[in-house]
Amino acid sequence: MAKIDQRIDLKMQIEALTVQQKQEWELLKQEMNTTIAALQPASILRNSLQQVKSIGNIKETIIGTALGLATGYISKKIIVGNSHQPLRNLFGNLIQWGMANLVKKNVTLIETLTTEVAHKLNSDTPAASS
Repeated sequence: MAKIDQRIDLKMQIEALTVQQKQEWELLKQEMNTTIAALQPASILRNSLQQVKSIGNIKETIIGTALGLATGYISKKIIVGNSHQPLRNLFGNLIQWGMANLVKKNVTLIETLTTEVAHKLNSDTPAASS
């Protein structure tokens, strides 16, 4: 009697595993189709454009980064000059990195202050010449 029960249990387990295998195979095919669709050039381009749109104002980001790098480089050259001393160069690199990050994070504030100063200078100039 035990052999019959074992055979029935074995057949039921085989059927259950066969069903499970078919389900997993279907999921694998769906995943493969999704991956193929995502790797098509049109899809990659569309996703890239959506990422660029989600960045926000990329122009301000580029300007802020460029301004930060330039400010950092100029401040390093002012402080260090053309020195070949390792400790002084290290200090200059730290100053360059710090200034670049400071300017990059505060671009809107710097832009606002620059605009206000330029506006005040332009409004003061005609009054002084009259």
